[in-house]
Amino acid sequence: MKNKRVVIWVLVVTLLMALPTVVLARKQVYKATLLGQIARGSAVMITAPNGLPYMVFASRLSEQPTSVNLHLPSGEAVATLCVGATCTMSDGFLNISGTLTAANISMPIRDFMAALNGGLLTIQIHTSQGVEASGALIPQ
Repeated sequence: MKNKRVVIWVLVVTLLMALPTVVLARKQVYKATLLGQIARGSAVMITAPNGLPYMVFASRLSEQPTSVNLHLPSGEAVATLCVGATCTMSDGFLNISGTLTAANISMPIRDFMAALNGGLLTIQIHTSQGVEASGALIPQ
């Protein structure tokens, strides 16, 4: 009887340890390295039940960004991550985060996810000088 309890406890502990791995395995992570002539940055986006949480960080921008957008290869902007004053800069660093939802995307979500999974979406940081940094979101 004691051996049976030990086996059950070992199974329970093993399942509890494996559960986070199984749950995390369902999430897809996307990363981008943002490069410009001077500006540098990075971005990460993940899939989640309530949308696509993201974080974008950049430094060495010439000025306050006017917007940060996701673009298709055609150049069409399909989602805005920040615009104007919502593009928060502090001590010369851009640091924005949020959750992208279907309401913020200007194309069918199925097509958007196909482009995202194909590595076809590019993050672009815009200022009055033009695009200062950009990079493709690549599935990890």
